[in-house]
Amino acid sequence: MAERKSAGLGLTRPELAVLLAYAKIQLEDEMVETDLPDDPQLGDELLDYFPQRLREKYADGIQRHRLRRRSSPP
Repeated sequence: MAERKSAGLGLTRPELAVLLAYAKIQLEDEMVETDLPDDPQLGDELLDYFPQRLREKYADGIQRHRLRRRSSPP
């Protein structure tokens, strides 16, 4: 990393993609340990994450998505 930095080079696109994937996994792991996924004010945020066509076709499945954890089954 130090050599790349001194040469003015950054990460390649594949390296950035892997780094982003690991960061998202870590963030999800930390987030699901909190009560944030249960916050009713964030319900629309989950739906808005998905493209319109998927929201229309799979609305029920989206409501049961693992990031929309519930204390009791839907």
